[in-house]
Amino acid sequence: VILAGGKGQRLLPLTSKIPKPLLAVNGKTPFERCLTLLKNAEIRNIAVTTGYLGDKIEKFIFDGIEELNITYYRELSPKGTAGSVIEILPKLDDDFFVLSGDIVFDIDLKKMMSFHKENNAAVTLASVKSYFPTEYGTVISENSSVTSFREKPSWKQVISTKINAGIYIVNRKKLNKYKEGVEDFASDLFPKLLSSGEKICTFDSTGYWCDIGTPESY
Repeated sequence: VILAGGKGQRLLPLTSKIPKPLLAVNGKTPFERCLTLLKNAEIRNIAVTTGYLGDKIEKFIFDGIEELNITYYRELSPKGTAGSVIEILPKLDDDFFVLSGDIVFDIDLKKMMSFHKENNAAVTLASVKSYFPTEYGTVISENSSVTSFREKPSWKQVISTKINAGIYIVNRKKLNKYKEGVEDFASDLFPKLLSSGEKICTFDSTGYWCDIGTPESY
């Protein structure tokens, strides 16, 4: 699942006519990069949740897109990162990726899936090290198992520079079991899973990663 429904308000006026996943970065859009990485991981069936300027994403074409089976799901109102996925949960595989459509990264998704299955996790999230952990959700883990999260901590609260990269593998049955009252993965689902004793693993990556959510980062 690629999440591509956000408004990108912090990037206005750049996003007044172009949705954030279609802003070009070195000649390619983040959306195109997501699709290519999924294709390289031998994933062909892809769901895309759209909303703001969704018609532009749904009409997007690039070389190789014809090799993919893409289904678009338009949100009439924002449902949150997890809420939009819950809407289409019956159509998804037992273990499926969730990617933010507005990040640029080169994490090996095939290795990440193998890691997820080897550890029999409810969720596996990709983590990267950041020089600016106070701007993101930080991840505290032990032997690749997540023990806690801290959302945008102050520098005094920073005990880990590993951040949540917005790239997940989710077990469908676990999400279905804990979906009540869940809108967001990081703030709703993950704390529920941890408090219930479910296993969340972190796939630590040294690959490139950038959130283009602000003019400076873009």
